[in-house]
Amino acid sequence: MKNKQEIRRAAIMEFLIKKNEVSTAELMERYNVTSETIRKDLVYLENLGAIEKRYGKAVLTASYLEKPVNIRLQHEHAQKEKIGAEAAKLIQDGTVVFIDGGSTALQVAEHIASRRNITIVTNSLPVAQCLLSQEGDNEVYLCGGFVKRGAMTTKGLFTYESLSSFKTSIAFMGTNGMLYHDGATCKDYDDIEIKNVAMRQAERSILLCASNKFEKGAVLQYAKWEEFSCIITDGYLSDESRRRLNRYTQVQVIE
Repeated sequence: MKNKQEIRRAAIMEFLIKKNEVSTAELMERYNVTSETIRKDLVYLENLGAIEKRYGKAVLTASYLEKPVNIRLQHEHAQKEKIGAEAAKLIQDGTVVFIDGGSTALQVAEHIASRRNITIVTNSLPVAQCLLSQEGDNEVYLCGGFVKRGAMTTKGLFTYESLSSFKTSIAFMGTNGMLYHDGATCKDYDDIEIKNVAMRQAERSILLCASNKFEKGAVLQYAKWEEFSCIITDGYLSDESRRRLNRYTQVQVIE
């Protein structure tokens, strides 16, 4: 369970995404906290690269806004393609798997779209579209809910209830930046329970991420390293990060 500080910082980010900038006085009034508390919150968010502190206000950085998945897919495409190909090898015919939203997880769908006899559960519209656009013979279940623009994933109570109905062999999970965290992250507070239930319903969970995610920040952590049976990443992962991760779980580096 997240503490009040984490919930407030996530709420500040959601507020900033809507308004782009906000005064510290408005934040103090909105969350009924002191100027020192807001100052610490903003310093934390600035260190993550999410905001820029200016005199008397905070401004959302352009780099933090989530780009549409098709735009994100263009970045580090070669690494993501290799990660997706390696992850697809773990999927046996006749199994049920969950594929998370995000450009790296989408690559798993690309590599199994033409296969047969796999059941895929997802809350990602691009994943579902990818799987249905090729001549494979797989069953695809798209979880209901409202659709978040940019990420093109479903979320909300209906998504949670849909995912709770499935038992899967593997949950292929994505992540935002992991700098300053000891696990996988997301940007929206209401994504945490969606990701948690996907992992809880799976026999094992595998985190897929390009190595540059270890150099970027995000606000919310949804799972710890040890909750994943494996992390698949690319060969640009630093030796320091590899040693740290190996204390908690298996790390598979794709050169």
